[in-house]
Amino acid sequence: MKFMIQNKELGKFAKAMEKILNEKEEKYNDMWTICELKELMEKLQDQVDSIVKLDINEHLAMRRLIHIANYCYFLYNRLNNS
Repeated sequence: MKFMIQNKELGKFAKAMEKILNEKEEKYNDMWTICELKELMEKLQDQVDSIVKLDINEHLAMRRLIHIANYCYFLYNRLNNS
């Protein structure tokens, strides 16, 4: 039963990731496939650094966590296809 609950949460998280990717698609298109890996890592680090600030609200923190997941997804795909 616990796995099913986690699975539902993972599905909700994946939908949130997809929503943000769709929001950013027009602006960034598939730039992640051609930019330097170092640049992706720096953008990921920027998102992580922004979360550790104490004055960030919960909604913004959750959105940044989704951005982090998306950068991890981009990096995973880049490394997997190299």
